[in-house]
Amino acid sequence: MDVEQLRRIVEAALLAAGDSLDIPALQKLFDEEYVPEREELQAALEDIDADCRARGHEFKRPASGCPLNTLAAANAR
Repeated sequence: MDVEQLRRIVEAALLAAGDSLDIPALQKLFDEEYVPEREELQAALEDIDADCRARGHEFKRPASGCPLNTLAAANAR
């Protein structure tokens, strides 16, 4: 799987989940033969984080996982 495809899958999963997803939870989304390594997912999350800043999203990465929120929603808290 190429890096961009992995990134799109991870971002879509974070948006659809509506809750935090940690790396083991993200790995469970893939078929056994295509499970990305922890480092690959970490790199995808870092790319998403960098891109989100330019698109008005907040990307927080607490120990419990990675939620993705719009800045407006985050500011309302």
